[in-house]
Amino acid sequence: SETHTSDYGSASGKRGPLGSFIGYTEHSVRNEVITVLKRLNRQIVFIEKLHPGAKGLDFQVSKQGKITLIRIKQTDLWKLLYYSDVVLGMRSMALLESCILGRPTVSYQPGLIGPQLCTAVRLGIISCLSQSSKLEDWLRQKMNITIVEKEKLSVKRYPFAASDAVERIAKLAIEGMVSSN
Repeated sequence: SETHTSDYGSASGKRGPLGSFIGYTEHSVRNEVITVLKRLNRQIVFIEKLHPGAKGLDFQVSKQGKITLIRIKQTDLWKLLYYSDVVLGMRSMALLESCILGRPTVSYQPGLIGPQLCTAVRLGIISCLSQSSKLEDWLRQKMNITIVEKEKLSVKRYPFAASDAVERIAKLAIEGMVSSN
């Protein structure tokens, strides 16, 4: 999730410290996603990973029909992404991380006003959906992936990333350990 309400305001004509209302909030998106999930008419665990800057509860579980909604702030993001069947968000960097981990990922920004700011969308790695019917179609397709197909989903390499990035990071870490001794 994001903190769009406090960052950009909650309605047309409203503002936040980061700018004017962007056409949706984390609350409106959550409500639309739950409505779409209910139309799927199946048992679903929907985990909303709250932004670290979000105010309020750290952990909450509720039921809405066949949907179990878990809202959590403090957790290992990469494990959460890796073990998820699908990942959707608005414009978080977590969407890019999810793609790297090979998870089916989409940005959902209904009513977007202004330029596209989601990095994964701008890089052409994921789609941005703006209609609940398109989100429903995407979810139906991605949630019917077989176990064999899921096993084929793996960590991805993208052309914008240096092919030796992992080795360079490891080298920097080792050099940092040696210089601190």
